[in-house]
Amino acid sequence: MIVYTEQCDTAYEALVDKRADCFGFAAAFRAIAREAGLECTLVRGKYSSSEHAWNAVKMVLCRCVARGWQMDSRTR
Repeated sequence: MIVYTEQCDTAYEALVDKRADCFGFAAAFRAIAREAGLECTLVRGKYSSSEHAWNAVKMVLCRCVARGWQMDSRTR
């Protein structure tokens, strides 16, 4: 289990130290998704007037049918 911890914003901290904030969760998810061959990016923005990070993952139904980008937040 990863413990939510402010200012722990790297994939390393999330996956190895088991502590992360939303940026760390998003960075870890991006690293795992990319390793699995998925197109994934980290998005930074605001949520309820505070800084937040989440992922956008490109979803593909099959080789010729793209379904677009899906947003995913592991902490909200």
